[in-house]
Amino acid sequence: MDGDTFAITVFMMFNALSMLGALFCGHRSYRRHGRPGRAVFAAIGGLFIAPMLLMVCVALARPRR
Repeated sequence: MDGDTFAITVFMMFNALSMLGALFCGHRSYRRHGRPGRAVFAAIGGLFIAPMLLMVCVALARPRR
């Protein structure tokens, strides 16, 4: 696997995880509260779960001096 293929694979998996987070949060919010507007905002918040986890993992993997 060359560098470009790896980068594309990571990018696609990252987007898939973001979408799954949005669907999960929106669906759960709608089932719990029954309000579509609240579910949309929960889904938007769910889009930020994967980037947040990535930033935490990168911060933990950073070499220390």
